[in-house]
Order: sequence, then C-alpha cells, then structure tokens
Amino acid sequence: MTLAAVDADHYRLSDDDGTVVEFTQVIAGKWVMSRTWTAQSPSTTTYLYETADDRAILKRVIAPTESGIGDCTAAVPARGCRVLEYDYAVMTTATATILGDFAERVRAVKVWSWDPAAGNVNAIEVTHYAYDTLGHLREVWDPRLDWMDEGVHQVKVKYSYNTDGILAKITPGAQEPWNLSYTTVPGDANKGRLANVTRSALTAGTSQTTVVYGAPLSGSGAPFDMSAANVSRWSTQLQLPTDATAVFPPTQIPDGHQATGVMPSSWTKASVTYMDANGRVVNRLSPGGHLDATWYDVYGNVVQELTEGNRVRALGYSATDDPGTEAVYAFGLSTLTRYSPDGRRSTAALQPWRLIRLDSGALMSGRVETKYSYDEGAPATGDVFDLVTSELTQGVRPMPDGTVLTYDHRLETTEYDWATERPTKSIVDPGGLALATRTGYDSQQRVVTQTNPAGGSVDTSPSTRVTVYYSVGADATYPQCGGRPEWAGLVCLTKPGGQPGTGAQLPTTTTTYDRYQQTAVATESTTAGTLRTTTVTYDSAGRASRATVSAPGLGEPLQTRQTVYDQATGQAVKTQTLDGSNNVTAEIVRSYDTLGRLTSYQDADNNTSTTTYDIAGRPLVVNDGKATRTYTYNETLEPRGLATSVVDSNVGQLTGVYDADGNLVTQTWPNGVNVTTTYDETGAAVGLTYVQPGCGLPDCTLYSETNTIGVHGQVMTRVSSLSSQTYSYDKAGRLAKVADRVGGQCATRVYSFDTATNRTGQTNYGPGGGGACQTTTASGATTWSYDTADRAINNGYTYDTLGRTLTMPGTDTAIPGGGTNTMTYHANDMARSINQDTRTTVYTLDVVANRFRSWTDNKTGAIVTKTNHYGDDGDNPVWTDEGDGVNYTRAIAGLNGMAAMHTATAGECWVIVNLHGDVVAGMPETGTGLTYVSEQTEGGTPRNPADAGSRRYGWLGASQRASGTPGGLILMGSRLYAPGSGRFLSVDRIWGGNCNAYEYVCGDGVNNDDISGDMGCRIDSKRRWTEVKRHWGLPWRSTYKKYLARVNFTCFLTHNDVTTGLTVMGILAAFFRLISAFIGLLANFPHIVVTALGKTLGALFNVIGNALGMAVLVLGAAYILRCKAQNGVRISFKAEAQYPPPLLYVAKTGWGCA
Repeated sequence: MTLAAVDADHYRLSDDDGTVVEFTQVIAGKWVMSRTWTAQSPSTTTYLYETADDRAILKRVIAPTESGIGDCTAAVPARGCRVLEYDYAVMTTATATILGDFAERVRAVKVWSWDPAAGNVNAIEVTHYAYDTLGHLREVWDPRLDWMDEGVHQVKVKYSYNTDGILAKITPGAQEPWNLSYTTVPGDANKGRLANVTRSALTAGTSQTTVVYGAPLSGSGAPFDMSAANVSRWSTQLQLPTDATAVFPPTQIPDGHQATGVMPSSWTKASVTYMDANGRVVNRLSPGGHLDATWYDVYGNVVQELTEGNRVRALGYSATDDPGTEAVYAFGLSTLTRYSPDGRRSTAALQPWRLIRLDSGALMSGRVETKYSYDEGAPATGDVFDLVTSELTQGVRPMPDGTVLTYDHRLETTEYDWATERPTKSIVDPGGLALATRTGYDSQQRVVTQTNPAGGSVDTSPSTRVTVYYSVGADATYPQCGGRPEWAGLVCLTKPGGQPGTGAQLPTTTTTYDRYQQTAVATESTTAGTLRTTTVTYDSAGRASRATVSAPGLGEPLQTRQTVYDQATGQAVKTQTLDGSNNVTAEIVRSYDTLGRLTSYQDADNNTSTTTYDIAGRPLVVNDGKATRTYTYNETLEPRGLATSVVDSNVGQLTGVYDADGNLVTQTWPNGVNVTTTYDETGAAVGLTYVQPGCGLPDCTLYSETNTIGVHGQVMTRVSSLSSQTYSYDKAGRLAKVADRVGGQCATRVYSFDTATNRTGQTNYGPGGGGACQTTTASGATTWSYDTADRAINNGYTYDTLGRTLTMPGTDTAIPGGGTNTMTYHANDMARSINQDTRTTVYTLDVVANRFRSWTDNKTGAIVTKTNHYGDDGDNPVWTDEGDGVNYTRAIAGLNGMAAMHTATAGECWVIVNLHGDVVAGMPETGTGLTYVSEQTEGGTPRNPADAGSRRYGWLGASQRASGTPGGLILMGSRLYAPGSGRFLSVDRIWGGNCNAYEYVCGDGVNNDDISGDMGCRIDSKRRWTEVKRHWGLPWRSTYKKYLARVNFTCFLTHNDVTTGLTVMGILAAFFRLISAFIGLLANFPHIVVTALGKTLGALFNVIGNALGMAVLVLGAAYILRCKAQNGVRISFKAEAQYPPPLLYVAKTGWGCA
C-alpha cells in the first residue's frame, strides 16, 4: 500500500488494486476519512462531517452517484442521491427509569432517497437507538416495523450490561435472551473474555456454551497431545501451536475454574482451536480426537492443509508408527498451494495424492495439479497486473529421478482489457474446442454484453445478452431507460443481442424499482407487446408483501401470493393466495418458538408438521402428520453431536457410524441391512454396498458400486452389481461416450455437441463379439438441430412466445415408442399439464408457487387426484395422499438420504440408492433379496421400458425428483426435464446457470445435477474437491487460488437478486441471512448437526447488523463500487468439515462479481 500527500490537508492511501482512501484534515490535527473510490466509475463514496468543539462527527455518507446527478450535499439531496444520515442527540433524555437519548450519540439513522410514492426525495428513519444514563446502548429497532395494539410497539433488540459495563444480555424481539458471562485468566486481569453464553432451551432446560482459554497443549490434562514429538508424526515442517481455546457445547458443562487457572478435567465434547504465535489457526480439534492441520509460509499464505480423515489415513499407513514415515504420508495426503517467491501469486494448487483413472483407462497414483499463469499478453509497460491468464489442470506423478509425468491436461485461458483489467474473453480448450465466452463493457466498466461460445465474434445474435442501464439524461435508443436519475446505474433492461431467424422472438425484460432499489415490476415483452409482468409490492419496511404474475393467454393464471408477518417478531408466519377480490383462498401457517425456531408448519391442505428440539438445539422429534422421527445423539459413541440413530414410527430404528471427516460410513436399517459408503482422499464417495447379513445365501450383498475418479473430478468408471460403465469426456468436460455393460453385453453411446453445448448427435453401437464394446458398426443414430436461440427444431417441436416447449416427439422422452408429448404451463413457467397418447397429468400449484400442491392422473383409466403434503417451504413432500381415500405414500429418510417408501396399504419398500442419487432397486419390508431392479442410463431413461413414467422416483429419486409422468418427463424443480434428449423444456431463469437456456448441466449429467431447475444455488456433494476462486480487490482479480476439500455451497445472485436485498440498512443483514441459510443448509443433511453455539452465533448476526450501520453502508458501497457492473455476485460458503461446525471458523466465505 502507498501513502502519499496530496497537499497539506489531504493524504491518500492506495493499494495495488486501485482502491483509494482519502483523508482530510478538517480541524487542525484532526484527520478523517473523507472519500473512497476505485478505478471503476462511478465509485466515490463521500463522508461529510460536522465540526464543533474541536471534534469532527460523521454526519452523512453519500453513496457513489452517476454523472449529472445534482447536489448530494444539500440539505435535501438531489433526485438520484442515496445518502445515509446520522442523527445525533442534542441532549440526554434518558432517566433512571426511562431509556432515551444520550447527548452527542447517534439516536437515529435515516436514509435519503427518491420516494416513488411521494414523487420526491425524502428521508425515512430506518434505525433508532435508545440509551441509559451511562450512555450504554440499550435498545435498537426499526421504526418502520412499529405496530399498534393499545399503544405503539416496536420490534426491539435489547441490551443490558454488568457492573463492569460489559455486555451481559442480548434480547431479540419477542425472543429469549442470550446471557453472556465473562472471566479473567491468570496473567490477564482484563474482564472482557467471554466465558459462557446461556439461553433458555425452553422445555429442554437451559443451554450453556462455554469457552475455556489457555487449554494445555500437551500432558495428561491436555485435550490432545500437541507436543513437538507428536506433531512431527504428521508434519514435516513443524508449526507448533502456542495457544489453544476450547468451546464446550450445551451437552457438557466443564468443571475447573478459569480465573485461577484450573482446567477442566474432561475435554470429551470440546472443540479446540489451536493458534500459532501469529494468531493463525494451525489446528482444529473436533470432539472424538479428530484433528486437522494448516501450514503457512512467511507471508501468511496457506501452503498446506491436512484434513482430519487424511491425518488418520497417514497415521494408519505406517505399521511401525515411525514419525518420519507418517509425516511423509501426511504430506502426500495434504492439499498444497504454491506461491511465487514474493508470496503475491498462487502459482499452483495440488490435491491430495490419490488413485486417479486417466482418460486412457489406466490407473495412476498421483496428484491433480492446477497451474496458474499471469499477465500473459500484457503490454510491455513494466506494470504488474497479477491477473490469471491461464489455468492448466492435469494429473501429475513425480518420479524418483526428479521428472514429473503429466496427464489429461485441460486448459482455460482468460484475456483482458489491460487498461481496465476487466476480463474480455474466457476460452475453454483454446487449442481445440476453443469455446470462447466474451464480455463487453461500457465507458463506466459496466457489463453491457455477454456472449456465449455460439455467438462467435459478434454480439448481434441470440447468444449475446445485452444489458442497458438507467441513466440520468435521456436515452435516445431506449427511452424508457433515460431520465431516471433515481435508478441511474441500475439495470433497466436485458435483451438478446439479436433475434433468431425463425420462431418466436426472444423477450426483453425491463425492470423498475422501489425506493430501496428492490425490483418492483419486471416486464417481459417483444415487438408484439407485453408477454408477462411480475409485480412485487413491499410494505413500509421494505419487506415483500405481495407478488403477482400476469401472462394473459400464456399459461394458467396465478393467484396473488401474499406474505403475512408477525408484528411482534417480524417473522413470516403466513403465506397466502388471494383471489381477484383479495379473499384468502389458501394459506400456509408457520409457528415459531421464542428461540425463533420453526415448531409447526401447516400446509395448504391443513396437514401440520411439528418439530421439537433438545438442549443443543438439535431436532429431537419430528412429526410430519403421518409418522414421527425421533433422533438420538449418543455422544459417548459420537461426541461431535452427530445423530447416531433415528427411530421412524413406520419402520423402526436406523443407526449410523461416521468417519473422521464426519461422513456417514455405515448405516444399519431395522431389517439388518448394512449400508456402507467409502470415500477417497479428496472426500469423494467412491464405494457403496448394501449387505443383508443372515440372508441364507453365500453372498448377502444386495447391491455394490465402485467408482473411479479422473483428473477433473469426473467419474471415469462405475462398476455395480447391476451394470458397469466407462465414461469419456471432451476437453470441456462434456460427456462424450459411455460404454454401458449390462448382463455381459456392451452398448456404447457416443455424443456430439455444438459450440452452445447443445447435443447434436447420439450414435448407438451394439455389442460386438462376445458382448464386447465396439464403436465400428453403429446400430442407430439420432441427430438434433437447433435455432440460434438453442431451441430444438426437429420435427415435432413447438414453442410458445416465452420459449416453453409445447410439443415434442416421443423419441426424446423416456418412452420413445410413445406419441408426441404435449405440455402446458402456469404463468410462472411451472408445468400445468403433460400428455402423451391417452395419459394426461394436470398439476395445481401450491401456495409456495415453485412446487405442486396436487395433480390429477388418468393412468389407470379413471382420473385420480393426488395431493402432496409439506413440512417446510421446500419442494419435497413429506407424504402424498394417493387419492383413493385410503392410501398414502411417505418417503422415509435414513441418516443420509432416502431409505424407504412407506405406503398405507403395502407397508415398506426399502430402496437402493446409488452414488448418483438414483433409486435403482427395492427390497421388501421383511424377507431377503430385491423385489425389483430399475436402473437408469446416464440421461435418466429407465432401462426397463415398463418403468418409464410409472415409478415415481428413479433418476435423482433420492432428491424426490418425480418421474412418474406421461413420457417419463422428470419434474426437475421449476422445470421439466426430458431424459431422451437430456434437456429442459423451458428457459433457464438464471443467465449462465447452465451452458445455454435449455441444456442440462453443461453436458455432464453424470457428475452434476440441477435438481432445482434454476442452477442458482448448488451443493457440490459429489465432487468434494472443487476449484474455487477467491477474488480480492477489483472484480475478477484472482490472486489466490486453492482447492478446498469440503462441501461447497455457492449462490449465484443476479443483479436483481442482489438489489432486492440491497437496502442501505439491509445489505449486511442479508449477508448474515445467507450465512444463517448455510447453517440451516447443513442442518438439512440428516447426518449433520449444527451445534448450539453455531446457531447462537448465527442468530446474533441480525443483532450485530442492527448495530453496525456503517458496516451496512460499506458493504452496500462495496457492491456499488465493485460489482454493479458485473450484474450480480457469487457468494460461496466452504464448510471446512462435512459435519457440524463447532464454531463459525469452520465456514469459509468468499464473494466475487458474477
């Protein structure tokens, strides 16, 4: 960083990324931060101060504004200004009995912005603060949430303090308080060390989380032996911890006395963080003795990481427990990151040593390496840009003579505008496929064109998306986007770069906003007129209250959706549908306890699901209206607090055992079946067996599967007891060939793609001599043609003006011998009906409009209505009424996904789920062996034609993606998926969610899935090693790359998604909600338990957000400065363990511009 004087009253601090902070001397000797900006325009945030009594008080903060907007420093800012104003108390009004203002402290925060309803710029108070007579902050609330009930009430967060003036209690609105207590430690008399956090657990008692400082590093009383002698067993370069801090969950209250230095006598359930002399985390110990390790270089870069499981592997390899040998093994099983000599650039990342299946079919023991090159093609000006220009991923195997063998290279390059450092072109496989994605910018460095590979070198085809922004002045080309200073810089419209030569036009989407820059109206239109209008209405607090979708003549109309909030807590307690007269036609009702947890969920058809919790906040009993599930957490067997068993009232007890990484490795069903999963060194599941001991046969294996993984994390071979496959991929990672062996006979399918990743051909080859695989004589072939909008135009395809497939040939369904499939839709693109031949299903949307409430099916000849019942807002039903007045079907989960299906009349059918998540077989409630086998091919087509369209859950059935439809189409979240063509039947809602608007997961359904149909958020649980970029500084500047071996959660948020949550006082809370969502996401994995402290800290995020107005502004400004031109953000959470995090340090977060 560089500090330079501008003049006597101004200094500027700048970094290599172009971020500048200017400091101004407003009073003699008083320097304040006055402006910040980046290389992007507009990016200047201005800070205004009030000077009095030799002090400078921050009064206003002005967000970056577009050129041409008037005076934002005026008493009433000009239209288009967004200003945060701090209102300070003139005098103290607080008394001994009444809270109030405290002189010269912030009493309120106001937002100045354009108010569309009033037609002028005005201020609205968004946060109010109250103090006691000592000046302690005691209450915070949002006045917009005030409500009347025999007086005015507020949704307040309250604080109280101990006699030392340290925060002692935090009480969220209408919830139980958190009580904080503190301790001193020997040698440090400061009283601010948090010792305990307690909170009522309601009927479960009182929950207490305890922090213990200075845990011993070695010796008989230590949680773990971290002596040099023991650490050397897994470390070739000793970086010993110097300090340890332990956190005890509510299920263990430690003894000892911190103030006097008496340590607890037991650390059984404690999670311990070990730090070095620089305060960096070097080890983390989870209960049960599971330890990971992290190493750093002299610059503080992480250079080596060893997971808990791989440390166990390393120590188990040496039969003699030789430390040197174990440490070498540990190094081989570590993730490595290499840097340039100055520590600035990550030059290579290497995965742990593992068995790799090469493209040639050979097995190699080695690592996967990704090498990064920088600044290739940069101008010879002497400037250092530190921009990654090529990424080469390959398998590597060092040889004894010092040479390194490399295999299966894949290269991706990036080109830049060196003047602005913006990426302009990304090329996959530049020497071969050369799939180039291009990005264009305007003079303010905002993204204005995005062109997919099919667009080539022009921006005038449907392969380009054009983005137009609102402007201050008139816009002659797009008049609707001009003269709107209040929205200047926000996206006005997105449109295709050009229209297809045939078929319906692609629509333009125009967006308007409310005062908080949240989407108010989104209109999709063509030259023929408006196609669809989506309108969102917000309450006075900026919360979405109503949403309507109108598409006259284009699908089944939707009723208005309304959200009702509890006045006392602010929680969304009801979601309703309203008819044209605003009468409630159906509703979902949610109930929460005073800890903010969902305890009751009543669906639209009055089925109520309930949940109770234990003292650690873990689900204890879940009742879905038909059966109960009772969880046990045996912390003697599994001290990490993972669920060790669940008793389902339909089937009995299922038990589980976990490995060091928290993966469920063994599950035992009530009928004695053992399900065993094995994982490789990278955390990928590679083996699976279902065994029924005592079956009376020599081999009691019901099902087995073994996968081998290639250099690029893709399954190369899959061998199961039902079939085996060998997969080949092209340089873009698309599935190119499958050799499929069933019953000793090999069928080979070869796929081809165009530059848009549309599947253009499938050539089938029957078995050769002796059933062998062959690709010499084809037995048949299918070809597909597409228009420039990626719509299939083979005979039989028709579309509506929203791009939804209305008819398709039966050959592209799961029933190729059937007739034409016909589909209709709801106004929001959800399926309304599906027909093939004489069978028709008709779907009714739920109150939550991205799932189905019920459907009718005439498969049996009579029309039967089936009704889904839900236990939360997700789209997986907890049970389904089969419509005959007697029968219902209920999916039964084990500890890690679907285990059985229960029907009221037939009892249980235990299901066999493969590693892909497909239901491939079933076995009876009692007895031995399999009752049926129903495998699917790589695209989801059942091998047995009789299963197509008849079995509800097959391909991706563990995720309850229903396929019991006419033509065997799969209800894939928000869209329909056709197994025969491997495509969606309507347009992707998220630009770039897949490789084009219709294709499925960039041509690789073996390793990827899109169960939501949106691809907005994905969990990578099959490829635990996922390449991620951590962006620092300017958008797209990647100066640190690594591989993380964990479950990944990545949300791709469009600009509209971001601006919906980007209010001046809400962006930080939105960010915190994303982290809370991540914790909730972990809780959705049955074998993952989020600890009480994690939940406590998660809940604290909103409290902290209310108190950090400045931080809110900074985060909002960060998006404005760095990402508005990038049309959204990518927010990633990396769980550093695949089991419950004892503390927030187990979650890594990163964000970058999308």
